Amino acid sequence: MGLVERVKLWRTPGARVYYRHRSSLLSLLTALEEKGAEVGLKPSPEAVGSLLGIEAQFFVGELLAEAAGLERAYAIAGAWDVDVVLVKGGRAVAGYEVKLGPFSSSEASRAVERIRSLGIPKAGLVSLTEEPPPVADELYGPRDLVQLARRVSERRRLAYGAIS
Repeated sequence: MGLVERVKLWRTPGARVYYRHRSSLLSLLTALEEKGAEVGLKPSPEAVGSLLGIEAQFFVGELLAEAAGLERAYAIAGAWDVDVVLVKGGRAVAGYEVKLGPFSSSEASRAVERIRSLGIPKAGLVSLTEEPPPVADELYGPRDLVQLARRVSERRRLAYGAIS
């Protein structure tokens, strides 16, 4: 039915896949309900922001994977994670840190170090509000994401238009 999506976990101890709702809206609403909305508690702005960040990272990961023709994965390494891992044949090709807001220079450098520490050859930074600091192999700001989405959309349109 397509309601649940399997996201591969790359180099994550004890787990191979992460299951999530295919619909970001349904996923967000379900998570908010789990945080107490069912008993009338209002979630904090921080909790909502955190949940939006998770949904954003999955959306950006899907976009990057489709644009590159690679498979999307996720990695949890102890106390931190790699938001997006692009994989080809089981091997990581690139890893990305995704943020709703801007990166500080130290955050950006730390994210790149963490990605590279896992042996991922290409490190990228994605910010939904501004261009990230130039410390990674790939940088995506909001305009870059819009252009990438347009290219992917056009490619889909041409592919599906050729079928009909």
